[in-house]
Order: sequence, then structure tokens, then C-alpha cells
Amino acid sequence: MIKVHDDFFDQKWVNDVASQIVLEKWKPDNVANRKTFPSKESGTHRLLGRLFFYRHSNDYIEYDTQNMNLVKNLINAFDHIRQRTNLKMNLTEISGNLQFKGMDGTFHEDGPSNRKVFILMLCNERLPKNIGGCFIHQPTKKEVPFESGRIVEMTASDTHRAEAFNKPHFARMSLKWVGEIL
Repeated sequence: MIKVHDDFFDQKWVNDVASQIVLEKWKPDNVANRKTFPSKESGTHRLLGRLFFYRHSNDYIEYDTQNMNLVKNLINAFDHIRQRTNLKMNLTEISGNLQFKGMDGTFHEDGPSNRKVFILMLCNERLPKNIGGCFIHQPTKKEVPFESGRIVEMTASDTHRAEAFNKPHFARMSLKWVGEIL
């Protein structure tokens, strides 16, 4: 199951968030389809990543303390997503990816089938035509064109990937919210 939403957030909010997250410190530690233990350093691809919020358990939540105002803004955005989709969910993760040309992702999953994923496409620049950056949902073979502010909703166990832009020096960013269905 995949749904595409283009009207969840004001364009000003999208632009503000994109301008903020592009200035965050990104690390090449986002490894998909991790194969090694215990550090999980090897997998199918590595992107620049950022973890903003992660619920290890009901009692232990990890926050990115470098920019708590941004984290609070992203938590509030999840509340808005939850209301718009009319789903009862518990927030488990907020993370981000940053890709440049040549950093195409490989097919992977973001969790078990009892979780929903919402991916927000972002870019902080005016983009030329035909720049790429498509999101590919493997179960439906659907290709979702990049549009800053667009949200892709799917089940966490759905295999998917995102292509980088096809022109150099343009940062394709995405934010991912994961919610456990109650």
C-alpha cells in the first residue's frame, strides 16, 4: 500500500525545514540492509544520515540534542500527519537522509508490517527540470516523482528506494517518520 500526499504542509514550512536540515551535521552512517554485528557497518548502501528521534522503549527515547527546536517541530509535524491520516500511532523514529548525485539507494525496508512510514521529500534549492530524485515503491512498481513537500505513506515492511538527483551539487533530502500502529 502506498499513498502520496501533496498538501499536508504549507510550502513556507517545507522551505524552512529544508533550509534548517541542510545545515545539520550529516554523517555517512545510514546503512541499509545491514549485515554485520554489532556495529551494523556493512550493508547494501550508505547514505548521509541524521537521527532526530528514536524510541528504544516506552521509557527510553533518544533525541538529537544539537537542535531541540527542530526536533520539537518534527514531532509536532508527526502529530499533524497522524491527524490528517486518522491513524492511531506511537512515534518510534524521525530520521533524515541526504543524497547527492551517485548516491542512489538500494531496495530496503524500514521496519515490520505493524508500522507506517511517512517520507517527506525536501530540497532547499530551485531545481532544474528533469532532475530525477524519484522514489520507487517495489511492491506496486510505482515511481513517485520528486516534489519538495510531497509525502509518501507506506507500510514499513514495503521494499523501496530513492534515487539521487541526476545533476551534481544538488542535495536531495528526505525526512522519515515511523509510527507503530496502536
